[in-house]
Amino acid sequence: NLLQWSRTQTGRIHFHPAEQHVEKIFEEELNGVNNIAKAKNIKLRIDACKDIVVWADENMFKTILRNLVTNSIKFTPENGTVKVSCRKKEDCIELIVEDTGIGMNDETIENLFKMDVFHTSTGTANESGSGIGLMICDEFVKKHGGRIKVESEIGKGSRFICIFPKP
Repeated sequence: NLLQWSRTQTGRIHFHPAEQHVEKIFEEELNGVNNIAKAKNIKLRIDACKDIVVWADENMFKTILRNLVTNSIKFTPENGTVKVSCRKKEDCIELIVEDTGIGMNDETIENLFKMDVFHTSTGTANESGSGIGLMICDEFVKKHGGRIKVESEIGKGSRFICIFPKP
């Protein structure tokens, strides 16, 4: 994550958008993090992605998905659920990662993507993190002309919605 972040900051990361079949990428990437979820007995679900195509850089899209899903797993207690879905709207495609985790308060949400506010939290199984993964997600989504919306409630979980504009 740190290497990717430094490359985004110095303009040394390549951006090559093309049509990406969302369901295929979801299946590939979720297979890669499935062992992390299994260790906490967390169910990973993919919903509503059939035949949806997004105009995105494949490596960036995979990084966004992987970072959001691993964060959701980190902050979801045992026997929880992490769901990945997408929606096709008139002017955009939404990638949604939601969990039944510990949730966040408004102040935490407000500071998630701020470079000048160092924020790290310990996961439900004492996992550590730097917060850089979320900053990378934000940078990559913005590179596509999109944005990330965060909805959360303490004790009920979080939802990250990445909005990718249609070309």
